[in-house]
Amino acid sequence: MTTNYVLAWLVAITSVRLAWAVWRSPGHRRTSLLTVPGVILGVLGVGLAVDPARAGFAAAACFVVLYVLPVLAGHQAIRLVARQRHGWAKPLIRIAAFLPGYGVRDQLPVFAALDLLGHGKREEARALLEAAVAGDTRTARLARIHLYRVEARWEDLRRWVETNPRRDELLRDLDVQAAYLSSLGETGDRAAMVRALARAEAKAGEFISPHLALMRLATAGVMGRRDVIEGLIRAAPLRRMLSPRCPRSRWFPHGLDSGAGASGGRGSSRGRDRGRADGDRIGGPGQRHPAPPPDRTR
Repeated sequence: MTTNYVLAWLVAITSVRLAWAVWRSPGHRRTSLLTVPGVILGVLGVGLAVDPARAGFAAAACFVVLYVLPVLAGHQAIRLVARQRHGWAKPLIRIAAFLPGYGVRDQLPVFAALDLLGHGKREEARALLEAAVAGDTRTARLARIHLYRVEARWEDLRRWVETNPRRDELLRDLDVQAAYLSSLGETGDRAAMVRALARAEAKAGEFISPHLALMRLATAGVMGRRDVIEGLIRAAPLRRMLSPRCPRSRWFPHGLDSGAGASGGRGSSRGRDRGRADGDRIGGPGQRHPAPPPDRTR
């Protein structure tokens, strides 16, 4: 087999699998991402009919432009926004928004609101988020999550998820799942928070995504686990993701940053001991420690 035909087969198989995965995902089914595999397969089909010797190369180039580039640009933009490097993120967001496939174009108001939040313009950010909340799209879900966070409406966030008739479908969205876990901790339901993290870890298997790492980090903060927090911050993927300007004390909410282990914070020492026991039961002494919900200020 020549390189051309190997590329043709790889592109065809990948595109079919991508189309099937997108069709099964309610969060992506209504976006342009569903059309991308069709366009790529169309290019491949036309190429095979017109010039079979170059069809694989043409389809591979189409796949890179329509799918790989926007996905990579979108992921890197999200990482830079999380690190508050908005200037570097903007050109990548434009690339991801210009090319179809990643769904970033519809999410530009949310990115703009995060940029405003990073510059301390809370009221302007809130106005953008409120305007984007309407509907049942991924953009609307992200806007609602960040709006609840900006206003510290954790009870409302939790109620929105728990009373939603499509709760299971909603929680397939990792951003919603991470925000919901944060709301459990912020409303004082540590046991539910630990259970939610355990479910997320069971689904993830050995793969540690940025969402899962942030969920572990937030849970460790609520449980008062300084040792777990320090380990998570030093390890991938959080080491590359968190802003160097972000003070480490941000993740020590119970006075742990000042060494006040037994007395400060929201709960009593008994509550912290119980949190430590819950964390040990779920994570054990290794890296599968309880972890934290996502960035509370994004």
